[in-house]
Amino acid sequence: MTPQLEIAIAAFFLGIGTAGAPLEALRIFIAAVLCVVVWRSGKFVGSVAMIAVIACAYLQHNQFRVTSLVAAAVLGILAHFFYRRPRATTVIMALSAITGLGFLFLG
Repeated sequence: MTPQLEIAIAAFFLGIGTAGAPLEALRIFIAAVLCVVVWRSGKFVGSVAMIAVIACAYLQHNQFRVTSLVAAAVLGILAHFFYRRPRATTVIMALSAITGLGFLFLG
């Protein structure tokens, strides 16, 4: 898996997780499309991941939430600083998936 794909998966889970329930299929599809844009963004992966998380959460509820803004900022910073490290993006992806699913099911 490439680092861009791992960050895109992290953005998807964080965006959907911070958006919360109820999940709608069309909005999940739009979130997935945004994350494909993250995957193809190249060296701007951190900034595009931040925008994708915020957009995913906004599309779900038509409002900005503090949790999605904080999660987007953390993901963007981690993606920017650890992008070239060998296993760092895998760890970021795993932590983001766990955090996003935790937000979704516990929040």
